[in-house]
Amino acid sequence: MYNDADIEQWEMDQVGRAVAAAHRAGRCTHGSAVGYSVKRYYPEQEGLRPGQSRCRSGCKAVFDSDEAWHAAMNEAIGY
Repeated sequence: MYNDADIEQWEMDQVGRAVAAAHRAGRCTHGSAVGYSVKRYYPEQEGLRPGQSRCRSGCKAVFDSDEAWHAAMNEAIGY
């Protein structure tokens, strides 16, 4: 019988495998992003408006919300 921790570990392993497969296929998984800030800390924040974020994983895509960023991450790995 599996317990909750076993099931959670299995689910995390599946996500990790999907991320690795996306990387091998050359797809950006948008795993790192930087959001708008009045004071810029990173060059990628240049030109962002409040609520927006930009991918720092390579593609530099701009997302209009956290929901859009998470949706793009899920799409990139097939979830």
